[in-house]
Amino acid sequence: MHTIEGKLPLYLGVIALMKAKAQMVSVSHSHEKQLFELGNLLRMSQWQSAEDLSVAVRRLLEIRAAMLSAGTDMIACRLFLRQLIEELTAEATRMMPKPANCPRGFLSGMHE
Repeated sequence: MHTIEGKLPLYLGVIALMKAKAQMVSVSHSHEKQLFELGNLLRMSQWQSAEDLSVAVRRLLEIRAAMLSAGTDMIACRLFLRQLIEELTAEATRMMPKPANCPRGFLSGMHE
């Protein structure tokens, strides 16, 4: 694992490039490979804050929205992006501060 600290602008730049590529007529094999590599990199990162993670999720949503829905390559990329977005959103939710009025362990008893 590596930390995301100091790398967020780099990631967002890569994501912006991917969005531009997604708006092209078709997705090349190299684009698909870059997308999967970026996804794995984002998954392995240790995020410093839920806000940083939320920004990355918003950018991924922009890429997904920009993609044409035609073609099997696009379908595979869109499905991958949806899964990645769900994973990163869940991680951001876990990182958010807990409400102060909720006693520690309040929810832990509900799972027993």
